[in-house]
Amino acid sequence: MAVNAVHTLRASTLFETLMALVIIVTCFGVGTMIYGNVMDSDSTVRSFNARQLMQQWAVQTHVNGTYFDETRQHAPFMLRKKINNNIMILQATLEGEVVATRKELIP
Repeated sequence: MAVNAVHTLRASTLFETLMALVIIVTCFGVGTMIYGNVMDSDSTVRSFNARQLMQQWAVQTHVNGTYFDETRQHAPFMLRKKINNNIMILQATLEGEVVATRKELIP
């Protein structure tokens, strides 16, 4: 008993092929954008941490009244405080690159 199984596949049209290609490319593009944003978020975390350290240092400066130029190493940041005409400028650098800057009036 021979089984004659002939299956015919319907050929896809050029339009269907192009639509599938557009969908695949769109998904790839969205995935690439998401990947790029996730990889760039590292700099956002670094600047957030630097701003938090500068905030703490500014509060300590106001509480202790230590209004003079100063430099601190707080791993991994180098923090600099400069007093200039009743303005306190705090700057955080990481490997020579300025990550965040904060300016405050001295009361």
